Amino acid sequence: MPPELLNTPEILDVPEIDNPTEPPPAAVPNDPRPRVRLPGDNYLLSDTAAELADLLKDKDLFRRGDLVFHARKAEDGLLPMSPETFRTWCEQYLFCYRVRMTPQGVLVTPLRTMSVADAEGVLASPQFLSRLRPVERFNPVRMPVRRASGEITLLPEGYDAESLTFTATCGIELPDLPLEEARQVIENVLKEFGFADPGRSKAVVISAMLTVFGIGLLPPLALPPAFIFLANREGAGKTLLAKVCTIPVLGYAPTAAWPRNDEEMDKRLLVSVMTGLPVLVLDNVRSHIASAPLELFLSNSHFKGRILGESKEFMGRKSTVVFLTGNGATVSPDMRRRSLFVELFLGVERAEDRVFQRRLEAPLLLKHRARILGALWSLIRAWDQAGRPKPSRSNSSFSDWSDLFGGIVEFAGFGCPLETPQIEGAADTDLADMRALVERMAEGGQSLTFTEVVGLAQEAGLFTRLIPDEGEPDRPVRVAFSAALLRYDRCMIGDCRFMISGKGHRRRYQAEQIMPHVKAGGDLFRE
Repeated sequence: MPPELLNTPEILDVPEIDNPTEPPPAAVPNDPRPRVRLPGDNYLLSDTAAELADLLKDKDLFRRGDLVFHARKAEDGLLPMSPETFRTWCEQYLFCYRVRMTPQGVLVTPLRTMSVADAEGVLASPQFLSRLRPVERFNPVRMPVRRASGEITLLPEGYDAESLTFTATCGIELPDLPLEEARQVIENVLKEFGFADPGRSKAVVISAMLTVFGIGLLPPLALPPAFIFLANREGAGKTLLAKVCTIPVLGYAPTAAWPRNDEEMDKRLLVSVMTGLPVLVLDNVRSHIASAPLELFLSNSHFKGRILGESKEFMGRKSTVVFLTGNGATVSPDMRRRSLFVELFLGVERAEDRVFQRRLEAPLLLKHRARILGALWSLIRAWDQAGRPKPSRSNSSFSDWSDLFGGIVEFAGFGCPLETPQIEGAADTDLADMRALVERMAEGGQSLTFTEVVGLAQEAGLFTRLIPDEGEPDRPVRVAFSAALLRYDRCMIGDCRFMISGKGHRRRYQAEQIMPHVKAGGDLFRE
């Protein structure tokens, strides 16, 4: 054998074999990692894919939809496995080799890092994907789950086959706290926030903390609400309150700005589903909160979209809890019914002049992380041991969530988070404006043209986000306002029924006051 072919004898096995059928694998002294043959002549890509899967299926590698994900550290979540990363990631556990014949007719089996093309083919191969464990949720810490048997327990670290959940190893041990001590922990965390109402807003915050920690308690396909934190001014603590709800579980606060358009929103939501992101915080929203992709996301258990930079789509079960914060932001009717609201009030002239007894920021939340999580776990266990009582109220948009988390919060003595908010900032402005408009129309008692309705709204300062303060609206504005009015056709609004007759330019609008004993179905908008 020519000596130039043996420049790495410790990793090459190069026997001279006539008409070889099975080449011997390469060898590295004192390294127990198994060897996997790369595809080539007489050895198919599917063979390599199946062999790799059998060796890697019990590692932190999972399938979600038609994609491969790996779980690293608690703060990373589930990361899509790229072909470039996979080439060397798998070498932690095995060696690859390729069989080739030299021009001198010598069979050699050198160790090789697989090519990007081979890695891409393996990751897309059904022989590889089908052998990996499916995953639906990533837990940064040990979090509770409701088993199929009905038992509520904390998940162990690692992979749980029943719940299809991977729990990261983070070294946090939850203390066993009595209920009263757990209540005091939560009260201490929230005591310096200026809530604008006696108890409802605080109850919503506690339900949000419990939702992030206990999302695995919900039945399959059940939907949580979005949580919207509003304030009269900047500096009231909205973003800090979102951190209180997220940092104890995640170890950080995943805040982001409101996307510029629906396309950007779609991308952000898809990434959160693909990676199993537990929380999405859209911070400091300054405009009207309305987004078709977000409303679709909140009203469905699965979400689908096109993967950025690729031609294929991904659909997966979502486990993301959405938070929004804003000053003076208003909401669309669809967002209102899918959300719970918290209002903060800042009563000093300048936010920086407010005096705090302590700085409740990320370092302090992390310092007491285990104790806060232990308090949340105590609230859940106490509710469970008491027979899982239901709350005094419910919400049909997220009834399963209401019975579960509303029941836990109310049983713990914090009040009901499902009470109707009586706050201007959380109002559905279209509905509030429609009520005022219908009252004025009912006073006149006559049917009005579209132009007359516009004039009445302008005179009263209503629907300012849709129509100008004065003057004739242009066609796009007229179309938008007309569509807003059509949503309420034949609906009871307060004590009046709003009706639209005719079509096109002949359309007429009228509001009739209805006596209480003849109302059909009551007030559709009364919570």
